[in-house]
Amino acid sequence: MQTDYAGQTVPIVDPATGTVHAAQIFVAVLGASSYTFALASLSQKLPD
Repeated sequence: MQTDYAGQTVPIVDPATGTVHAAQIFVAVLGASSYTFALASLSQKLPD
């Protein structure tokens, strides 16, 4: 398995407040099958 955060961030908007946050994109790939998992999180900290 190969895992890393993508270099670019993606803007997401909180619908309740209209605040724009920069989301970090986490990507994990299983090399033999090329199955891919991606997740947007607000930071690269362990709880996220």
